[in-house]
Amino acid sequence: MVRMRAPALLLAVSLAAAATAAAAAPPPAAIAEKGRGDALRQGHDLAGAEAAYRRALALDGGYAAAYEALGEVLYGLKRTPEALDAFKASVEIDPGYALAWYNLGFVARRSGDAARARTAYERYVKLRPVDLDGHLGLAGAARELGDREEALREYRLFVDLAQATPAQAAAVERARAAIAELEGRGSDRGAGGGVVAPGAGAAAVAAGGAAASQLGAPAV
Repeated sequence: MVRMRAPALLLAVSLAAAATAAAAAPPPAAIAEKGRGDALRQGHDLAGAEAAYRRALALDGGYAAAYEALGEVLYGLKRTPEALDAFKASVEIDPGYALAWYNLGFVARRSGDAARARTAYERYVKLRPVDLDGHLGLAGAARELGDREEALREYRLFVDLAQATPAQAAAVERARAAIAELEGRGSDRGAGGGVVAPGAGAAAVAAGGAAASQLGAPAV
């Protein structure tokens, strides 16, 4: 026999859930500081944006979107180790924050840490399975680690997803060249390695501010 909860118990559970959700939301003052940081970053005042994001985090140390935005600013200021720490903090707070995983992968790969990049991109493509840049970044990281099977799978997925997108034509050609090289067929084009045109990367709207963005498209 299924037991029904008493109305008073149901109300208590609902109130507890509401209280938990309210506690998880950043306080208005932290949201306001993040909004100031977003505005300053859009105005290319990275130092001012960093200060605002740090004020937001001082008000709420569990503000994942503020950590992610801080990471973007620190990367722009060429403080890569600090940027990586900020993105790592963001995904530790919110493991479902796709944008932070993408940017962690992008910066890790740019800094030569292909293993960390692969882990981050793998998390990202699970959250955003049809995103072009995620598959391309994962393919490149796997290739750098010598994982031929994963690299081929991800390059092929990228080509399948991107071949109908005219803006991705150059990237598709480079991905096909990488596939040919990994399959031992060679190519007269080479695998490239430069930054390709941005794909259909996901943009996440952070609480209290403008849309955040992927830092860039990955190299093939």
